[in-house]
Amino acid sequence: MTRRADFTRHGVPGSERLVLTRCTTVRVCSTAMLRFHATGFWLEGQVELAWQPSTFSSSSEVEAAIDTAWREAKSRLGGRLFDGPMCRLERWETTGDGPAVAGVAEGASSSQLRLFLSLTSYRIFLGTNMTHPELPDESRANPLGVSTLLITADGFVMLGRRSGNVAYYPHRLHPFAGSLEPPAEVRGGSTDATAAPAAEENPQPTPETCGMPVPDLFENARRELREELGLAANQITQMACLGLVEDLRLRHPEAILLARTVLSRRQIESSLRGHEHEGAWSCPVEDAGKPPIDPGQFTPVAQAALHLLAHDLRRATSGER
Repeated sequence: MTRRADFTRHGVPGSERLVLTRCTTVRVCSTAMLRFHATGFWLEGQVELAWQPSTFSSSSEVEAAIDTAWREAKSRLGGRLFDGPMCRLERWETTGDGPAVAGVAEGASSSQLRLFLSLTSYRIFLGTNMTHPELPDESRANPLGVSTLLITADGFVMLGRRSGNVAYYPHRLHPFAGSLEPPAEVRGGSTDATAAPAAEENPQPTPETCGMPVPDLFENARRELREELGLAANQITQMACLGLVEDLRLRHPEAILLARTVLSRRQIESSLRGHEHEGAWSCPVEDAGKPPIDPGQFTPVAQAALHLLAHDLRRATSGER
């Protein structure tokens, strides 16, 4: 069984509810603006990424909006603002829908998640999703984010509290996160992620036409955990992708990952580094579905991540996966 979806075909619903892929509706909080595109439990080897031609469509009005937003941000932030390449989520599909099978790691199902990407950039993201989320899907950057919930050796789920230095949702609780970055071969190559679509008679090189390597979703998550927490690869015992969600305020797609570590909560708290966080938050894993604090302290993606974790724990306990 294969489920396919184009990211550009989903409009904003008039509901405040969270809709799961199997037509299960769950209310997380009255202000949540989220959509769950896919849910599951995919280990490394069960998530496939591929390049495809971009469907991004610009116009003189969109380019003007991007230029204005970038100029204003540049005047505030100066050299701290960097137009780095990002990966636009074009579409996704899930294949298979069964229990664990021979040849697949314990705890996983036979299903697979496939993500299809093109190139975009932070400048386009700033000028579309962040400042003009009302633009049509094909005129937004829609970069894929990677957000990781961390479960400690002593049974706590951990999030970071974002600092005032971040571009959006300052001082809110959020998974340890970053944007999916193109591989170094793409970032340092001749592909121009910020260029407007070229005319057909003079096409520019793109990752899919140049045979460039695809990003590694799990390696991106490990890099963020290393940069933000100092976690080494051998301190992570398991990683899995729990789902693909969308923050409907920014129209920003996000892959939700789960990582288990051999370190304790106290060790993680003492290792928090960098300028993106001002602290960490934790609760017992069994309380993930109903965290004992005001839901307004969480970003929409954090709410989604905690819900997916609680949902997966229930499935694991009942033997559904």
